[in-house]
Amino acid sequence: QVRARAPQDPDVTYITGCTNITKPGYYVLSSNLTGALVSGYCIGVFASDVVINGDGHWVVSNYVGYSGIYVGPGSTNVTIEDIYVAVYIVNVLVNSSGVRIVNSSIIYGYYYGLIVTGNDDSIVNSNVSANYYFDITIIGNDDSVVNSIVSYSSSMYGINITGNNDSIVNSTVVDNCEYGINVLGNNDSIVNSNVSGNGYGFINGFGINVTGSYDSVVDSIVS
Repeated sequence: QVRARAPQDPDVTYITGCTNITKPGYYVLSSNLTGALVSGYCIGVFASDVVINGDGHWVVSNYVGYSGIYVGPGSTNVTIEDIYVAVYIVNVLVNSSGVRIVNSSIIYGYYYGLIVTGNDDSIVNSNVSANYYFDITIIGNDDSVVNSIVSYSSSMYGINITGNNDSIVNSTVVDNCEYGINVLGNNDSIVNSNVSGNGYGFINGFGINVTGSYDSVVDSIVS
């Protein structure tokens, strides 16, 4: 398999256990990881210009730890790709801006699948499903979910948006318990997406619940 190299560093650092990333570079998981550091996460990112390539491997709690992957404040231009993260309280917690999650699966979170608090973050070609409360929580602004599957939240919402100018594009948000998408922010948009089969666990469940202002639903299926 030929792997792309991060433009800022042609070298590869292999990850063999839970760790902190404190330098820019291209990091590849060489095996599945379990558990967490004493800080509560398995992989902590505290640097900018970082690529984490899971190479198809898993990061699983084994009933230990708070988050599988944590991206700390100020860590920009971070890409997380080709990885499976499962069975943490919050599988992936992003507290920074300019973070991309690509071709990954974030599943079976005890409480939350993915929480994004920064701005200009994106989830692309990923599966964020079967997490207990919210599959995806977007608190920041100008974040996006593109070409992704968000499904089977067993208690509440597929996507919960409290930020502004966020977008859900070309995505499938189906079979979530209460709302498929809950929009509390302003100027958020849902475009060319399938938001159906949601609300099965609540009499007042909906495909999309909007309480913000100037939000839009365009060319989408909502049922």
